[in-house]
Amino acid sequence: MTTQTLSQIIQDAKDELEANYESYDYPEDLVHELADAAVPIYNSHLFELATANPELAEEGELGPASGSNFSGAPMAIRIIAGSVYERISDELHQHLLELQHEQFEREAA
Repeated sequence: MTTQTLSQIIQDAKDELEANYESYDYPEDLVHELADAAVPIYNSHLFELATANPELAEEGELGPASGSNFSGAPMAIRIIAGSVYERISDELHQHLLELQHEQFEREAA
């Protein structure tokens, strides 16, 4: 079974953001929902992502993942999951800014 790469996960989340951000009063909420939903929950997938992207094994600014999906998980898994969330969230925030800028430009024209 082939699992998604981090780039594929991020692109899928961006596609979802593009399709839905205009229907939110606070699209930043959607960014967090999408980033949270996009983090893989299987340890094997998280380890594959970290193998392909070694920087994910370093604790990010947000720290290790917490919450019901990762309670009791080894610290390494929680760090990788937290880093994946942070990377997706960062990419989505940047993409949201680009979408909002494009929308502003269209409306100003």
